[in-house]
Amino acid sequence: MRILILWTAFVMLLWNPLLLWVDVGFQLSFLAVIGLTEMTPILQPILRRLPLPSGVRDALLTTIAAQIVAMPWVAVRFGRLPLLSPIANILTVPILVPLSMLFGFLGTVTSILWFPLGQCISALGWLTMESIILVAQLFARIPYTSLTIDHPSITIIILYYAALVALLFFVHRYRNRFVSPPKPRTFWTRIGRMPGSANVRQTMSVPGRSSR
Repeated sequence: MRILILWTAFVMLLWNPLLLWVDVGFQLSFLAVIGLTEMTPILQPILRRLPLPSGVRDALLTTIAAQIVAMPWVAVRFGRLPLLSPIANILTVPILVPLSMLFGFLGTVTSILWFPLGQCISALGWLTMESIILVAQLFARIPYTSLTIDHPSITIIILYYAALVALLFFVHRYRNRFVSPPKPRTFWTRIGRMPGSANVRQTMSVPGRSSR
């Protein structure tokens, strides 16, 4: 996955090197993807303990993983630090985002066969997208949902990313020392779990005794 991300960034920058400096969407997209690929394995065992539905838990997991990496750069480029975006994503990601993608795909394919029907299906996708925008606007109107950072310190941002890289290196390097690998399931371990296996083991352990 890391190689694929790096190759994608390399090809895009080879096509347009200015993306790295002027395109905020490119910067935040790749930071979010890096957060999803690197932080998700670390956060998943922690969030798995929360008594939440799987869809809500997955939305919370992806939001936190992406924002851990992308949020400092959001503060640099926009001067604001959102605080309630995980809650907004929980309300939109599990249901609205998959529906918008589904209706958009079906509308595009159906419009090739019959354009009026494709327009009707695409209208459903437009409604779901408008619902996502509405949720974002409602959370934006709530006071104190974001912190204004006029002049974020570049030194602090660099130290933050350096500490994050060091944390990821430490976790990936020494994960096996803290998490015991699962025991391999062999033929004899499966036999030991079968009904009546205790009698078989007792028969085999007594010398000179054979089963009749």
